Amino acid sequence: MKKIIIALLLSSGFMMAQTKSVVTKFGEIVNIHPFVNNGLTATNGYIQLGGALTKPSVLTTTSSFTLASGLQTGLGTDNVLVTDASSGVLKMISASAFTPYYWGVKGNSGTDPDNNFIGTTDSRDLIFKTSGAERLRLAANGFLGVGLSQVTTYGTTPKYALDVANDIHIYSNRVNYTSGRLIFENQQIDWGGAQGSGTYLLDGQDNGSRREWFFGKPYDNVGTGAKSSFVLKSMQTDALNYSLAQNGVGAYHLYVDGINNRIGIGTVNPSTSLEVSSTTTSLNPLKLNGLQTGASTDQMLTVDNNGVVRKMPIIKGRVSCANAVSQVINDANVTSTATISLTYETPSNGSVISVALGTRTAGSGFTVLYSTAPPTNSYVNYTILP
Repeated sequence: MKKIIIALLLSSGFMMAQTKSVVTKFGEIVNIHPFVNNGLTATNGYIQLGGALTKPSVLTTTSSFTLASGLQTGLGTDNVLVTDASSGVLKMISASAFTPYYWGVKGNSGTDPDNNFIGTTDSRDLIFKTSGAERLRLAANGFLGVGLSQVTTYGTTPKYALDVANDIHIYSNRVNYTSGRLIFENQQIDWGGAQGSGTYLLDGQDNGSRREWFFGKPYDNVGTGAKSSFVLKSMQTDALNYSLAQNGVGAYHLYVDGINNRIGIGTVNPSTSLEVSSTTTSLNPLKLNGLQTGASTDQMLTVDNNGVVRKMPIIKGRVSCANAVSQVINDANVTSTATISLTYETPSNGSVISVALGTRTAGSGFTVLYSTAPPTNSYVNYTILP
């Protein structure tokens, strides 16, 4: 007869304390052992799961029969059950072991800036979204784009170190300063063999092109201040290029000569402390609004043939007319080249009389000629411009 050894669950509710031999109806002898191991436990006549494993064991599950049902809710401090990537053996690790590999919504501690970071390790962009829409893109080349996806005609790939679509608002709560500051600093002191460089500003145009503004130290020698100058220039272009911005077709709106301490408006070669020039002959180069009413003691501004503005005292006089066709007026301000203007005050009961300038004596006076002898109650006014 065959000898069969099995571990048997007894329905009678008790486990025999020792090995028993039983003969089946077929005459076979069966030895019953009341001992269990390898993850099983004998309790009150029942064999149950629970106990120490004495050898490697495999538990196979299916989609219909799993171990997930009835599991308790875990805590953030619980250990984590994992499987070996190659053998599938179950292992346990502490939840804190995952900390270096994720960023928590409540923050992380104990991080190493050299090894812990948010980003990619391959040549891919890093994208931030809200409401399912892209808001910020850090490109693989380090360029940062903000809001570019909102402008469908521009594209989401940033083209500059900082590429922003739509408006930027800078607000400052600085107490001891008048406003916030936007600082452009260029550490490049030698660009292509030329000292100095400037900053670009672009704005849109109705015709689809762009207006380029260039301000700062020029790329090449220009004007009386050479590279020791500050320029503000505009031109219509779509190219960002220092040489093009400076030497291309455009207009210099402001030029500050740092060598000779001169300012030019419309010119890069100011010959005086302030020189204003118009590049269009049909336009006047200077207009002053809001001027105050002058006084008789004020001086006059004159412009010479070179456009230089000077101040000149205004010498005025009012003299009673002599009843004669000529009259000498004494005034030491008269020079041989001075401009003398004459006007005749017609009395209420008199007739119009014309006046003309006669001879003059430098440092002494001049002669007034009348078309007819004026009455004694009339006056002649004169102005001398030295």
